[in-house]
Amino acid sequence: MRTWLLGLLTVGLVAWTDPACAIDAHPADSPREANFAAVAFSPANGATNYTVEEGGLGRLCVVKGAGYFVAPVRLVDGAVIEDVTVFLEGDGGDSLGMMSLVRRGLEKFDILAFTPVSVGTREVETLSTTAISAPVIDNHDATYLLHVVLSGPGVCLHGARVRYRGPAHLPEQRSGAQGEMDGDRRTFSASSRSYNVSASRSCPSCVGWATSSDENRCSAACCR
Repeated sequence: MRTWLLGLLTVGLVAWTDPACAIDAHPADSPREANFAAVAFSPANGATNYTVEEGGLGRLCVVKGAGYFVAPVRLVDGAVIEDVTVFLEGDGGDSLGMMSLVRRGLEKFDILAFTPVSVGTREVETLSTTAISAPVIDNHDATYLLHVVLSGPGVCLHGARVRYRGPAHLPEQRSGAQGEMDGDRRTFSASSRSYNVSASRSCPSCVGWATSSDENRCSAACCR
């Protein structure tokens, strides 16, 4: 009994202390967030007169005229977007701001969602929408972008957020040697929940484990 308890404690400590294991050890349907600092947005026009305050760590504000800014959204195929949010601050004047989620193809683009327009409360406004016309990510011949418009110097961008869930189904585990290694990614099952874990990135302690029993212990340690 003592040996069993010590072994269980060791597995728990490895999973808790290894920060890399926390990166990909998510159930397939767990909610996740992609957050975008203001500096992550680039001007759509090189002539845009803008600044990012606090040495690139603060708000993004146009200095003169209006400005359009874009940031790429990089999610895996099959991810489902639940809502998009932009954080804007206006001075109460005539300047307004809003954000759209866009899917850009080779020859056209589709606006999948857009947030409410800011009203200029002199505080940070949280503007969100859950109305996504095509929420399932399909990266085939398309790029996803956040598109922010600031109509004048009186409104500034603090950042943005995309909430999403992982693909509905992870790749099935393959049998034999082919199942042990598939493009340097492995699929484990623990407590009837499937996880996709990168042996070389998310569980570095797993690399080089030779036997299936050792591999199972690595899965228990890194992917609980």
